[in-house]
Amino acid sequence: MEQYPLIKVFEGNDKLIYSMAYAYPDKVTQYAQKFIGNGLIEFVEMDFEEYTTLLTETKSIPLTMANYQTIRNKIFDVAGTIADKHRYVYFFLVGLLNNILKEPIHTKDEFENALLRPITICVDELEHILELQEVCTKAVTTCLDKESRSDKEMSQRLCEFVSEYPGFAEAAVKIKYELLPRKNGKVDMDTLKDIHDWNLRETDELLEIMHQDGEGVSLMPYYLLNI
Repeated sequence: MEQYPLIKVFEGNDKLIYSMAYAYPDKVTQYAQKFIGNGLIEFVEMDFEEYTTLLTETKSIPLTMANYQTIRNKIFDVAGTIADKHRYVYFFLVGLLNNILKEPIHTKDEFENALLRPITICVDELEHILELQEVCTKAVTTCLDKESRSDKEMSQRLCEFVSEYPGFAEAAVKIKYELLPRKNGKVDMDTLKDIHDWNLRETDELLEIMHQDGEGVSLMPYYLLNI
């Protein structure tokens, strides 16, 4: 069973990179771009001043049941400051916050603590975004900035970064396969978008639209990004 939110990344038949962002199974948004590395650079260069200021204000509010809804609203206000700055970070951050807050509470004892604990976790995750930007900045400087590290090859710089942040050595992008409409040997993104826009589910409907303008359907690879 897939964990939402998630993004499926395809190479389209027009040579663009397409991201299908699923907030949940029936809500999907499609984006197209030429270069996949832009998102990393945009994240490193993001201005988090408003984010940090609002986060500090949120942390200053006493964590009590009386303040629960106020803090909960503030948490999403903090996330909202980056909505127009980085769509992917915002997408996954809001999805993560929602997942944390919707976890069921099974204990009858200490109900108040059980309800407030997810709020603390959400604040920690908001702070983690700032820490992640620092790490990504170090990664870009160490691994990609040839001028500042001209004495070492890229492979050496990569090893240096991974030795400092060993968790990144285990990072991997999942490759999965799905029966998808094909055109010019790649995923037919126009047809795929129509399938989602029209919410087509029945087999006969899917087969009909997949054979209209393209090359039918094939088992096609895509990259899966999730939290």
